[in-house]
Amino acid sequence: MVKTKAVTFNMPVELHWQLRVLVGPKKMSRFVCDAVKERISDQKKRLRDAYLAARQDSRREKAIDEWKITEGENWQ
Repeated sequence: MVKTKAVTFNMPVELHWQLRVLVGPKKMSRFVCDAVKERISDQKKRLRDAYLAARQDSRREKAIDEWKITEGENWQ
């Protein structure tokens, strides 16, 4: 079983109405979760593509190396 967390967020009333009518009140959570997963997947792909493009550019590569120090947990 997947662990879940109840969340509260705001959305425009019109959007909520459309979601409720088109998806149904009992299926809204699943619909929103699927939409968020898809959007996150798209973001990850864009970030991956940008990272790969940066690895091909020596100037960007140098900047990435300079900023690696910020990846540590103790960086402030």
